[in-house]
Amino acid sequence: MKVTKLPQSGLLLEKDGQRIVFDPVRFLGFDLEVESLNSPQAVIYTHSHPDHLNIKIATALQENGSLLYGNDDVIEKADGIAIEPFSTGDVKNLAGFELKSYYLEHCLMVDGSKATVPNNGYIIDGKLLIPGDSTESTGQELEVVAVPIFGPDVSFHDAYRLAMNHKAKKVIPIHNDIVGLHPEAFARFCAYFKVPFEVIPIHIGESTEI
Repeated sequence: MKVTKLPQSGLLLEKDGQRIVFDPVRFLGFDLEVESLNSPQAVIYTHSHPDHLNIKIATALQENGSLLYGNDDVIEKADGIAIEPFSTGDVKNLAGFELKSYYLEHCLMVDGSKATVPNNGYIIDGKLLIPGDSTESTGQELEVVAVPIFGPDVSFHDAYRLAMNHKAKKVIPIHNDIVGLHPEAFARFCAYFKVPFEVIPIHIGESTEI
């Protein structure tokens, strides 16, 4: 499976000529050309915050033939765009990828309050977790975890704990572009503390094989 980093938390997954995308956005100066995604068969949204759900990009992707998926809140906030429901506990086969949805509570906001939007994480092919804006555990052991390394209430410790709770072998840092936090910083801290997982610090447009 090839994983390509998109702005903020966006990830493009490719396998056997098929493509699915998570949380593609154009936000706060970070652009994303829809054409660069090559008409993915499916687009999945973890939650409705604007650095994850972008209405203009969602509309363009749908017009290009992609099917869009998300939880009930994403459907409600999608401004009339047709979003297929992907509820907690659902398992779907999309473009040859098997996805299972988990409810993972969104991290606290900057004032310490709980976010009001429901957040769903997804395990892909039983090996990769894309958690949205959460550092909660799914209770599964996984080979690869995409880890938010910055947020209103997300620290390197939270990122480390998310990886450890899943006994991950590899970690892909996400949710870092808006503040300009380089994923190498998290990798250096992890190397210093001799963590039992590999950090793969890819930037926007870069890819890795998992």
